[in-house]
Amino acid sequence: MTLPNSLTEIGEEAFKNCKALTEVTACTGLKTVKDNAFDECTALTKVNITNLAAWCGIDFSTAKSNPLYYAKKLYVNGTLVTSLTIPNVTVVKNYTFYNCTSITELTVPKTVTSFSGSGMFTGCTGLKKVVWNSPFYTEYRFQPFNGLDGIQTISFAGSVTKICPYMCYYLQGLTTLTIPASVTTVGKNAFANCTSLATVYWNAANCADFTSSDTPFTGSTSISTFIFGNTVKSIPDYLCYDMTSLKTVTIGTGVTQIGYYCFNKCTGLSRVNISDLAKWCGIVFGLNAGNPLGNPLYHAKNLYLNDALVTDLTIPATVTEIKKFAFSNATCLKSVTIPASVTTIGYDAFSGCTGLTRVNISDLAKWCGIEFASYISNPLRFATDLYLNGAKVTDLIIPNTVTTINKYAFNYCENLLSVTIPHR
Repeated sequence: MTLPNSLTEIGEEAFKNCKALTEVTACTGLKTVKDNAFDECTALTKVNITNLAAWCGIDFSTAKSNPLYYAKKLYVNGTLVTSLTIPNVTVVKNYTFYNCTSITELTVPKTVTSFSGSGMFTGCTGLKKVVWNSPFYTEYRFQPFNGLDGIQTISFAGSVTKICPYMCYYLQGLTTLTIPASVTTVGKNAFANCTSLATVYWNAANCADFTSSDTPFTGSTSISTFIFGNTVKSIPDYLCYDMTSLKTVTIGTGVTQIGYYCFNKCTGLSRVNISDLAKWCGIVFGLNAGNPLGNPLYHAKNLYLNDALVTDLTIPATVTEIKKFAFSNATCLKSVTIPASVTTIGYDAFSGCTGLTRVNISDLAKWCGIEFASYISNPLRFATDLYLNGAKVTDLIIPNTVTTINKYAFNYCENLLSVTIPHR
C-alpha cells in the first residue's frame, strides 16, 4: 500500500485487521496517525519512506498507530535502516521508531532539543551502539531506551551538559560508557542497575557533586575500570561510592580535587594509574577538612606510574608541597626520596604506608625545615630509617645553618645513636 502525497492524516483504526497488508509506503505530507490505525496488521514486514525528517515529524497517537509496530523494518529510499542518524530536526515524536528492530546504531544530533514522550525507541531490540548529542534535559524520569538490553555502548558528545535522571536505567547489556568534558549535571540513577557495565570513561571537567543516596551508578555491580581523562579538574563527591566491583582507577593529569568519600567502600580496588607524579602530589582529597576515602589508594594500596608499580617513590624536584592523604595506605611503597624543594607535607600523607623501610634525602637542613602536619605526615613513621646521600643516618649532626627543627622531623627515626646540635 502506497499512501498518496496529499494525505495528511490517518484516522483511528483506519487499517485495523488488514491482515493481508505486508508493506506500507508513507508519504511526505503525513502529519498525524490516530489511535491504533494499524492494529492487528500482523503480516506487515516493511515500511518505506523517502524523507526521514518528515517521518520524525509524524504524530503517532499510540504504538499501534505506527506500521513499524508489526513491520519492524524501516527502509529509506529502498535501503534498510541499520545505522540511523536522526536528521537535523528539533523534535522527535513519540513512537517514531517503535519496534524498529533493524536499527543497530543510533546517532541523535545536537539539533534535537525536545522529545514528545519517551517511547520513540521502545522495542528497537537490535540497537547496540548509541551516540547522543542532544542537549535535551528534564528533571523528571526520562527513559528513551527502556528495555533495550542489546545496547552495549553509549557515548555522550560535547554538546551535552546535562544527563537526564534514569536515562540509561537498567540497561542490562551496556558494557561501555563515555561522559564528555562538557557535562556538569548527571541526574539521579542515570546509569543505575546497568549490571553489565564494565568500563566508564569519565571526562566531565567539573560535574556537580552527588550524595551517598543519589549516586548515578547505584546497582551497576560490574564496573571494574573507571578512567578519568585529562580534561577532568574535579571528581565529584561520592561518584564511585560503594562500587565494590571497581578494580582499576586511572587519574588524568588535569585532576586537582577528588571529592569527599568518592571511593569509600570500593573494597575491590587494587590499582591506581597515574602519569604525572608531581600533579598527583598536588591533588586535594575532599574539600575543607578532607578525607582519605577520597583517595582511591586507600583501598587500592598499589600506585602505578606510567604502568610501572611504584615501590621506590621519588618525589619530583618541582614539588614544594605534598598534599594531605597523597599516599595514604600505599603499602606498595618500600622507599621514599624527598627532594630539597619540599617544604610542606600534609596531614597523614603517608599514613598506612606499612611497607616503607627507608627515607632518602640529600639536604639535611632542608629536611629540618619541612612542615609536617602530623606525625603520620612523615614517612619515617613507618620507614624508621633515614638515609642522607645514600648513607644511613645513625649519628645525626644538625647543620650549622639550621635555626629551627620543625616538629615531627625525626619522629620514629629509631636507629639514631647520637644527635649533635650546633651552639648558637
